[in-house]
Amino acid sequence: MNETKQGFQEPSEGKKETPNSEFRSNEITEKSLRGLELENQDANLNEAREPIQNKQEGMKREAQVEAELKAEPHDAIHKEVCLRNEKGEIVKDPQTGEARRVDFMVEKDNKIVRSIEVTSETSDKTAQMEKEARIRAAGGEWIKTEDGRMLQIPPDVKTEIIRKP
Repeated sequence: MNETKQGFQEPSEGKKETPNSEFRSNEITEKSLRGLELENQDANLNEAREPIQNKQEGMKREAQVEAELKAEPHDAIHKEVCLRNEKGEIVKDPQTGEARRVDFMVEKDNKIVRSIEVTSETSDKTAQMEKEARIRAAGGEWIKTEDGRMLQIPPDVKTEIIRKP
């Protein structure tokens, strides 16, 4: 390659590179990058839609179970309740630092008689149930009702996992 006056190298074959040829290479690269960014944005949108769809499906399952629970004798159904201590403070898992919210607690005669977690047919709830056991062992054996009452979850009431499609 030979050096020209403008500082560009001249290929041996006699083809000259121009300032525009370098720019076009960069332009193609930029266009390629923009295309990849758009593909990534599409992938991110699809990933964002998945949790929304899962949430909607979960809400349908919970509505179905709530309707089934309402058909049974009870005094109250408490939805989305956090596990608390006797003072009403939310108890967090000593291992993860996270709280636990249970889908449904069924009250009868001022006592919790059922604790229910609703999920899909395939979801693994092992870690969640282990977290709940640690929270309950740390004093999270109470719930606060919508009207402010504190109800203790008896030790023999274990959270049932109800699986729905």
